[in-house]
Amino acid sequence: MESGMIQFDNSARIFISTGIFREEWEYMFGSKKNEAVTFTFCNVKTGKETERTLTYSTALELAIMRSRDGRYKNFEFWITK
Repeated sequence: MESGMIQFDNSARIFISTGIFREEWEYMFGSKKNEAVTFTFCNVKTGKETERTLTYSTALELAIMRSRDGRYKNFEFWITK
């Protein structure tokens, strides 16, 4: 799967699938704003993954908040369809 990556300073990385990224406006404000996406966060050191089903705006907000929190510096966040 192709994805785009966002990273703030030395924090965790956020990956967004290309399909969602191309239609980001629709997922944030348009006809797909209530559509569910899969939010996965993975501890890179332990390999433990946790998945949740959220709306795109909620998943992106949670990923940004956690990536800026120092406790999640060893994590990767994936937002996929």
